[in-house]
Amino acid sequence: MTTLLALIAALTAAQFSTLWDRNIPVITVQSSRGNVAAIVDTGGVTELKARRPDDFATYYHGLPVESAMGADFLLTHAVRAGSADARGTPKMVPLHVQTAKRLTSAFVDCTIAGNRYRMLFDTAALSWRSSDAAHSTPYGVIFLRGDVFDQLRKANPAWPFEERAETIADDRGGFAQAASMVAPVTKCGGIIARNRLIVRRAGIATFAYMKKIFGEDVQGDASLSAFGARAVEIDFPHRVLRIW
Repeated sequence: MTTLLALIAALTAAQFSTLWDRNIPVITVQSSRGNVAAIVDTGGVTELKARRPDDFATYYHGLPVESAMGADFLLTHAVRAGSADARGTPKMVPLHVQTAKRLTSAFVDCTIAGNRYRMLFDTAALSWRSSDAAHSTPYGVIFLRGDVFDQLRKANPAWPFEERAETIADDRGGFAQAASMVAPVTKCGGIIARNRLIVRRAGIATFAYMKKIFGEDVQGDASLSAFGARAVEIDFPHRVLRIW
């Protein structure tokens, strides 16, 4: 954080508008080098591309960003992203924010096909189409842990399903193909969304770590795709996600 100032502004540049359309919150951050683009990663930590290029070559591949604003920063700062002209009273989604062993994470409850899941609120839960060999066009999705995905798939065989159409970053910092399906209705934090893409996350390292340090049986990751918002304010200090 020594190279980043606390001044945050919602991104309004037209060149990044398609990122929001793909459920990816990118903002502008004022740094010693002027304004730079940053992804808001509620499931990660604050870092610079210049210092951690491997992360930007995998988890954030295809994004025109120079930094990531992680949960450690969000713990003390509220950040708004999305359409600057969104007005009115926002919907409020409670976030279960926890800090342990110097790691901060936020959790939200989702219901899909009558099943309730504990999800990591992860605005960098990204996927790429497997046909996108250059990994140039990521988009936010809902992840489900492998065993949970398989159970949901078995119970809903009529849902649109593809075996290897998605590619996601794996737990080893590489890429892996993944199965996906489309849920007709999801409900996360009380917000109903329709026709959400759900991707199978086979790796269990992250989920096991959440269990170890937070005691949370995390069954997936919910990106902004789960909320379908025009704009959001991520407010960890008040443990809420405001949605317009």
